[in-house]
Amino acid sequence: MEILNLSTRLKVKGRVARHADLLAYCGCISLTCLFWQEPYILVVLYVLLTLLILINRKGTEEAALFLAGFLLGPIAELACVLSGAWQYSGAQWPIPVWLPFAWGIASVLIYRIARYNLYLNANRSSKNVP
Repeated sequence: MEILNLSTRLKVKGRVARHADLLAYCGCISLTCLFWQEPYILVVLYVLLTLLILINRKGTEEAALFLAGFLLGPIAELACVLSGAWQYSGAQWPIPVWLPFAWGIASVLIYRIARYNLYLNANRSSKNVP
């Protein structure tokens, strides 16, 4: 009976975490849409969102993933902007100051959502095995 309760609690916790991650992802996009003309306010909001996303996480895997997105995403964006592929309106520099944070947050949230979907698919597959 205790195993069933633990299993049920983990499923509920997983669903809540998945919904929180989807909400954070939508929040990241919404913040950009609302505050792109106030880049320094957006940076502060993204720092707060980053802290909320990474708080209470054991290990450094997601922090490393955030850092990789924070650094590598803007490098690719910078190369594209400098080559003339696109440009950002109202940016003080070739790319907006908030863009590294958006890349870092998106990296972590996409990883979490993908990991959860893989977990769901593995559970569905194991139930179909005779």
